[in-house]
This record gives sequence, C-alpha cells and structure tokens, in this order.
Amino acid sequence: MQKGKVTRGELEKLIEITKSNVRDDIIQSSGIGIDCAVIDFGDYGCVLSCDPITCAKENMGKLAVHINCNDIATTGGESVALLVMILCPEDVEFKTIEAIMRDMKEEADRLNVEIIGGHTEITSSVNSIILAVTAIGKINKKEIINNCDILEGFDIIVTKKLCIEGSYILVNDFKEKSRKILNESEMDLVNSYISGISVVRDGIIAKKNGACFMHDITEGGLLGALSEMSIASNMGFEIWEDVLPISKETKKLCEYFNIDPLRFISSGSMLIISKDGNKIKNALKKENIECSIIGKTKKGEQSIWIDGLKKIVEYKEKDEIYKLFKN
Repeated sequence: MQKGKVTRGELEKLIEITKSNVRDDIIQSSGIGIDCAVIDFGDYGCVLSCDPITCAKENMGKLAVHINCNDIATTGGESVALLVMILCPEDVEFKTIEAIMRDMKEEADRLNVEIIGGHTEITSSVNSIILAVTAIGKINKKEIINNCDILEGFDIIVTKKLCIEGSYILVNDFKEKSRKILNESEMDLVNSYISGISVVRDGIIAKKNGACFMHDITEGGLLGALSEMSIASNMGFEIWEDVLPISKETKKLCEYFNIDPLRFISSGSMLIISKDGNKIKNALKKENIECSIIGKTKKGEQSIWIDGLKKIVEYKEKDEIYKLFKN
C-alpha cells in the first residue's frame, strides 16, 4: 500500500465495518468530510477527534496540538483536553521525547487545553517517531453544526493562506533545498507560518456568524477538503483559481518541489460554507483574520475556473507531500 491515508474506497469499507448503531447516546460518528464524533452528555455533547503526525520532523508537538484542536473547532466546539500517544524507535534519545512534550504543553496552554494522559513506548515496530493525539471537546447540543443545511449557491470561504502547514514542513525538513529558491527573509516568513496554524478562533467566529459547515484543510489540501465536503453534504462546488489565497513564497516552493498547491496539506486554513459569506468575512476581518470567498456550492459538479475556462476537478487519493517521502 502507498504512504498516506488509505484510499476513500478503503476508508468507506472500514467505516462500514465499524457501524453498529447500538447506542442512543452517539449523536454523530465521524466519517468522510466529518472531522469529529459527538457523544450525548446531557446538555452538552462530548466532541472527539484523533490525528497523528507522521510526515513533519520539526515541531511535531506544536503541529499535533493544533491539528487536533482544529478538528474540534470545525464543530464550533471548545477543546478541553488531549490524550497523547508517542511510539519511538529504539535509537531515540529521551531529550527528544521531552522536547516534543514541552512543545505540546506550551501550545496547549495557549489554547487553554490540558494534556491529561496517554501512552509513551519505545518499540522496534517503528523506525521514526509516531505522535498520535486524541482531542476532547465540548459543545452545547443545540449548537452542533449540521452539514445537511448546505444548499446550492452558498459561499465557499477559506481563512488565511492555503498550504501553511505544507510550506512550513518544506522549509524545515528540506531546508537546504528550500534555500535554493527562497532568500533568508522569505525563509523566516514561511517559518513564521507556525504561529497561524490554529483555526480555533476562525471556527468560533464563523459559527457565530452563520457557518453551516466547517472543515480543517489538512491532508489532501483544498481540493481534498472540498471533495470530502461534497460527500458529507451531497453538494458539489465551483471555485475560482484567481482568488485563491496562496502566498508567493508557497508558489515558489510548490513550483520547485513539483507540488500542486491545491492538493497540499493546509492546516491553518479553515474551509467554511455559509449562506452569507460576506458576513463571516467581515467578522473575521474585524479580528484580523484573513478570509477569502473562493467559490459557490453547486449541485452535481466539482469544478475550478482557470483563465476563464472551466475544468472538472479530478479526485486524487494522496496528498502532494508524499512525493517527498517516497523512500
């Protein structure tokens, strides 16, 4: 099998295996395009999500905290706690594990989230560190976002720049190659992208201003996230290339590494669907969060306009980042 997430068809089979519907207190099970599961805890729902860090080597702890809390934010919920599992190869040094946990603690404190447990193990079963985190959150049951509310003609919105996480990984894990095309000030700028990796505030503001669907743009990039939205809501999309927020530094990196930025891991950017995109855009702007309306929902079609020509989007299973981790 290839590196990365299992294929959509394989994932659908695995989800089908786990379906049971034996408990009435399960409000929502996770699935394609749905980042979190929700359990009924009285007035509140307990929101749960789990994601690993497998590609990035630098600042694994920071990335792990944010990509998991970002998932909780897609429901409009509040992250409360984290469970952490670290599997390490036998040649790991304890100071490396310490550094990961210190980074996680620092980021968790910033988000008012506690690390409450987990598991740490040295094993010959892995040849590099695997860091997996489960995020636990809460939400008022009356405020859970229902993606079935998406209708044709709704605005498609993304926050900040696309490819924040992917660009950050490139300049840290492939420094020497990146320096061939970026000067030092550009390298510093892309390194600063880590400070914008959280979409927690994005989610809170969007929820208050009419978001009917939110999805953290992670593995698979923008087109992967939109495709998953289509499955979750039974609604297609039309987007416009000329308004997509991609920095010139990211464009340089993607061209050099032969990466399609629309299929490149993009934690730090939230995909939002809303009847009134301008209301959300204005609310985010007041909080100094960049936001772009990039298209509209559309029945039965997944397309992108490039130089005045419409092109049907072809779904691809793997994120572009795995081109760099073939060995």
